[in-house]
Amino acid sequence: VEEENPDAIEPIISDNYRDSYHKTKKNLMYLCRWRLSEPLIEKNIKRIVSIDISPPKATAIFTVRIVFDKRSYVYQSFKRIMLTKLKLDLQKERYRPTAGNSKSQLKIENRKSKINGWLISRAELLEIDMQPVTWQDIKQANW
Repeated sequence: VEEENPDAIEPIISDNYRDSYHKTKKNLMYLCRWRLSEPLIEKNIKRIVSIDISPPKATAIFTVRIVFDKRSYVYQSFKRIMLTKLKLDLQKERYRPTAGNSKSQLKIENRKSKINGWLISRAELLEIDMQPVTWQDIKQANW
């Protein structure tokens, strides 16, 4: 997200993606492209809290300190820095080439990102600034 490139995000999202806000991968990517069409994030600082792997599934919980771009809506309307905590559900899947990506390109990207076949099947927001929160709270706040 820091690079504001939805095309780099899409290959690591499972076709079966669904969370409490985004009902499908298509819906997630639409909102991602819309949100990232304007300056949003200056920098992300990530810290892994826990990883639980039970193939073919895994769960990762991590915190991200987000430094918003000064031109962003969030910075101008809310705050400059935000600490978030997220839970990702992952599932091991075979890579399938997508439009414009050959199998070898995906393998190269896979090695670079160290995903090794794990795709994100669900992402849930747990906290903002150490306060419990859900995607529905974000939806109601109209972010």
